[in-house]
Amino acid sequence: MTRRPPRRSTGLLAAGVLLAASGAVALGSPSVSAAAAPVLIATAGDIACDPTDPNYNNGQGTASFCRQGATGALLDRGYDAVLPLGDLQYTEATIDKINTVYQPAWGRTKAVQRPVPGNHEYLDPGAAGYFSYYGSQAGPAGKGWYSYDLGDWHLIALNGEDPYCAHVSCSAGSEQETWLRNDLAANSKPCTLAYWHVPRYTSASDRDPADNNLFQTFWQDLYAAGVDVVLNSHYHHYERFAKQNPSGAADPRGIREFVVGTGGKSLVGLNATKAANSESSDASTYGVLEMSLGTGSYGWTFRPVAGQSFTDTGTTACNKAAPVVEPPSPSPSLSPSPSPSPSPSPSPSASPDPSPSASPSSTDSPPVTGVSSSPSPSTVAPGGGGSATSAPSSSPPGSSPPGSSPPGSSPTTQPGPSGDPAAGCRPALAAPGETTVGRPVDVQVSGALPGRRISLEAYSQPDTTYTSVRPPRASSADGTLQFRINPGTSTRYRVRVEGCADPSASRVLLVRPVLSLQVTRTASRRYTFSGRILPARQNVGRAITLYYTSGGTRVRRDVARVGADGTYRSEVRFTGSGRFEFVYATGANRVNTAATSNTRSVLVY
Repeated sequence: MTRRPPRRSTGLLAAGVLLAASGAVALGSPSVSAAAAPVLIATAGDIACDPTDPNYNNGQGTASFCRQGATGALLDRGYDAVLPLGDLQYTEATIDKINTVYQPAWGRTKAVQRPVPGNHEYLDPGAAGYFSYYGSQAGPAGKGWYSYDLGDWHLIALNGEDPYCAHVSCSAGSEQETWLRNDLAANSKPCTLAYWHVPRYTSASDRDPADNNLFQTFWQDLYAAGVDVVLNSHYHHYERFAKQNPSGAADPRGIREFVVGTGGKSLVGLNATKAANSESSDASTYGVLEMSLGTGSYGWTFRPVAGQSFTDTGTTACNKAAPVVEPPSPSPSLSPSPSPSPSPSPSPSASPDPSPSASPSSTDSPPVTGVSSSPSPSTVAPGGGGSATSAPSSSPPGSSPPGSSPPGSSPTTQPGPSGDPAAGCRPALAAPGETTVGRPVDVQVSGALPGRRISLEAYSQPDTTYTSVRPPRASSADGTLQFRINPGTSTRYRVRVEGCADPSASRVLLVRPVLSLQVTRTASRRYTFSGRILPARQNVGRAITLYYTSGGTRVRRDVARVGADGTYRSEVRFTGSGRFEFVYATGANRVNTAATSNTRSVLVY
């Protein structure tokens, strides 16, 4: 493949990006008529395996898992910026794991990386490893949002991690959302791109319906400001959406969302029925999304790892440059209407940049104009139906094809009371969002067809493949059913109705471990911190983090690992005397709350 030679960055480095303490980036405005050269970026999320993962294989991975090295090899193309979309490092993104796995795979481009955190970054309490690794490149420490200019584009990095923005609020009126509105108001660039970890829209088989409401405010703010592109990951597949508004309706002035969870960790299947406005998707290919950000337009190309062939390519104009194309009137007038823009030739800024450098840099195929998808012919699912832009919807090796019916199910879906064939196929689930180890939870199912057999499926990290955990049972006459579950660790679950192609939307149950600690003085200023976590088997290797403070200032941080018997131990030598407060946390679910941590103090002498 022919590629232009690497060139000096025209944006992130050469422009002197300043990450201000507020999270904004202050840059001088270019001269009035100067058009910046197109810049090239690459992006993906869900990247590096845990070094204890059996598929890690000393960093080489396998054919189906831990492909972070293969995706990292795609980054040696002189990109102006690389945008890691969160979950850079599994399972807990400690600085040791980041340096062991992520750094060798993706670290060569660290100087031009502009990341956002994911939920696995926060499994290391406070995302300490993430902020330590990136420093000011990740925005203000503890916040993780910032913005910068790149050529003729304004890019906004937001902190939208899972679960449910528990660590940094995404809600209306929060510090982050207020900063976002102010940043958008100050933006003078003609095109804008925003990115964070969890997508609002996805066809993922394990999609959480809470994602829709969680990022409603972000989408409203971005749409009102004419933002062009949103990039996300979290769900382990690739997907491109048509422009849509915050209500999820197709809109020529809307935002185009890309989901790029193909960075290497693993792949998870898609629903047989795609989400509204989904134009192209694939769940069988690792790779990165390459984007060319030009003056008034942008182009994209999904670049697969070596040995895989799926791709998706297109170009389109930015919202502030593109004329709105109204649908033709059913009864057009024969006389010209008084249009406020009678000129038959749009200005150069009102159409996509025709320069080849404004589209993804590849000479293997001709430049694509307009919005189009280019899946490899060999990967198009036969008889798939729907848009011609849809790429194959395949599952990673070892998992069931998305949408396949369970054994013994009816090949067709029976219509529900409303006459809709899908009625009753995706019943609602209700259950507490959190529990403690050993305390069962009842999952209430409602809205199913009466008498239909329903099974409960679930998975727990690091596995991402659903398995049946409760056998099929018939729903009652009112379409309800109850399952009792007692998982030993946090899990994601859903139900599948017999005879239906797709499962229900999934929900997350956060399971709080039981953690004990005792402190023993062994010598002058020497102490042993030890304890046990339950359940033991599911927590082997988990980090127990201890934060020590004196007078409100953190003075020390230690990490102990859980052994095979569920115990952990940390030997600490203090350099000073006095009373030290400390917090010990599991690094799971939520940080420094009653659910996962305990605050105590020790007198050091």
